[in-house]
Amino acid sequence: MEQSAKICYYLVIPKEYAELELQDPLFQRMLACVDEERKKKILGCKSAKNRMLRLGVSLLLQKGLRDFENEELNPADELQALDLEKLTVDLEHEKPLQPKYNYGKSGKPYFSEVPLLFSLSHSGAVCLCALSTSKIGADVQLHTKGELDKLAKRVLDDRELGILETLETDKEKEYYFFERWAVKESIGKCTGEGIFSLLDREKKEEFANSRDKFITKTYEITVGETCYSIAVSHL
Repeated sequence: MEQSAKICYYLVIPKEYAELELQDPLFQRMLACVDEERKKKILGCKSAKNRMLRLGVSLLLQKGLRDFENEELNPADELQALDLEKLTVDLEHEKPLQPKYNYGKSGKPYFSEVPLLFSLSHSGAVCLCALSTSKIGADVQLHTKGELDKLAKRVLDDRELGILETLETDKEKEYYFFERWAVKESIGKCTGEGIFSLLDREKKEEFANSRDKFITKTYEITVGETCYSIAVSHL
């Protein structure tokens, strides 16, 4: 397999699944498809909604591991949409793979024995998983309504703030801001340092001068009337 092999999957948690209870047979079917380490993280969530989101990214991770094992992790960086029900049916035919995990200083998980790196994210109803044979980071951001100007000053650097100010409509500003936020989150995950390492003024400028060393693809998806920005970054 080529060193640059990478793939990114996402799925949407349907409204009728969003708050499935632990005892629900459908929830138990899906839970049986993930590894024991991820299962503990899922069951540790008190909120039914958060459990489903963690379950969603865990199912995508299991899909990625299966594809890697079967040499089906193609060297392409296009975003692939998966259906939750079909994915569950596909995975439940075999016992879940049980990778061993280690964790970096910032808590970023990685496989200790599989030569594959991954990045997980969820926001709103969307679950995201990117996998690669080299460093990778992925993030999804739900477009929320709020004090965009205040958030922008915290997240964006001077150049980006200048671009934001030139945009004429609120919709343009919304799309630009959440795209840039997702990009920074994805790069923070790629380096393992997290976005907080990019938020102080000095770090913002340092990042602005080194951004070209990262290869980043961005996507916009719509679920119903809700918009999401997705970014996937690698070295």
